[in-house]
Amino acid sequence: MIVGDTISPWLGDALAFVKALGAAFSAMVGQAAAGRLLFSMGRSGALPGSLSQVGKRSGLPVTALLAAAAVNTVLAVVAASVDNGLSQLVSFVDVGAICGFILLHCSVIGLFLVKRRLRSLRALLACGLVPLLGIAVLAPVLFHIHTPALAAGALWLLVGLVVLWRRRASF
Repeated sequence: MIVGDTISPWLGDALAFVKALGAAFSAMVGQAAAGRLLFSMGRSGALPGSLSQVGKRSGLPVTALLAAAAVNTVLAVVAASVDNGLSQLVSFVDVGAICGFILLHCSVIGLFLVKRRLRSLRALLACGLVPLLGIAVLAPVLFHIHTPALAAGALWLLVGLVVLWRRRASF
């Protein structure tokens, strides 16, 4: 490590430790968010209802948290055993996040300018121009991600659209 070689070995070790600690805390936050998302989707009926069960003592969505932990563990083991696996895993996460933000921008335009038909200058700027600028910034980033991650993201989006279409058809 450059810091350890040029300044001090102990400072290089401390920096490596802090970086690992930051990644661990980030993973914990992601784990909690994934568990809550599975819990919410189980409660709404989009996923099996067993994911919406909460622990009697803790009140936490234990089943959803364990399901998310199992998936995350499998993904981490696979990523660790493949060359460039961590980079590819990050690409898969990035595709989901960037697509989510692009779709969020599209939903702002759809809700305020199409559905509610707001036409004031402020609405056009805040609900039209700003989301379009967000899309313009995110789209090039999305298309520079690893091709397998883009393919998986496109497949996941297609599955989501089919599920949405089927759920709307059943109402």
